[in-house]
Amino acid sequence: MIYKLFFLYYRYTRYKILKDKLGLIPKKIDVGGMKLQLYISKNSGEPIFFIHGLLDSSAGFRKVLEHLDKKFKIYLVDVPSFGKSDSPKEKFFCKLDIYSEMIYESIKILDLKNITLVGHSMGGLIAQHISILDDSNIVKKLVLLSPGNAPHPKRDEMRKLLFPSSILDFNLLLSKLYFSLKEEPSDFFKKVFMSSIQKKEFDFLAENTIANEEKIFFGKKASEIKIPTKIISGLDDEITTVSQMKKLKSYIKKSKLKFIPSANHAIHLEFAKVVADEINQF
Repeated sequence: MIYKLFFLYYRYTRYKILKDKLGLIPKKIDVGGMKLQLYISKNSGEPIFFIHGLLDSSAGFRKVLEHLDKKFKIYLVDVPSFGKSDSPKEKFFCKLDIYSEMIYESIKILDLKNITLVGHSMGGLIAQHISILDDSNIVKKLVLLSPGNAPHPKRDEMRKLLFPSSILDFNLLLSKLYFSLKEEPSDFFKKVFMSSIQKKEFDFLAENTIANEEKIFFGKKASEIKIPTKIISGLDDEITTVSQMKKLKSYIKKSKLKFIPSANHAIHLEFAKVVADEINQF
């Protein structure tokens, strides 16, 4: 119980940054009876819509937003089952393609046009799905940060890595996320985090992803993406590797690929200004 309470407080402090420091307004969107949590900036401007990665939330982009050009009107979403968004009640609906459809529907409900769509890791994979779903030509540009695309050659190792069950597992995950960790979290916090991911929805998502691997990680189907795309990834990333990023670039004909040297997977946190500058210049 104490782990849950501490995690709720930790999550509260991250969302507080979005509201108090960055001035974003929380908004709930009803999609098919499920509530998706969004955070939206007050200004007018070019719409930019962010989708976070696995075991993260919309608050994960807080450091990037500090360096983002004021020309953008910001939209952040908590992916279903993550952050403050609702979780499907049935295992069948815990699927990335269904989550992609739900987020795309939220974009249409908001009546957004000509958006820049940004996704990190799992969110990058969702962003690709949305770009292919986008028969209304809502998405103008696509920014993929260390994105998923094809099944990882070490799938079972990756599943164990991304869902740590011990302090040693957690330390390994940190080493793959950050190239140089400024301050290592305490063992207590590691236990808090591991407690927070013990959710049946995450188990359902992992099981459904493996069962529908070719549909979710669609590889060459990304060639259907016809809009300008920028792919940004860490040069030392072992979760979404250099070879995988080069292959994705070959699929998306209007894409450019940028590698950040001495960077692993969590580029939106460790290299937030570099990522923001790339988005501003795109």
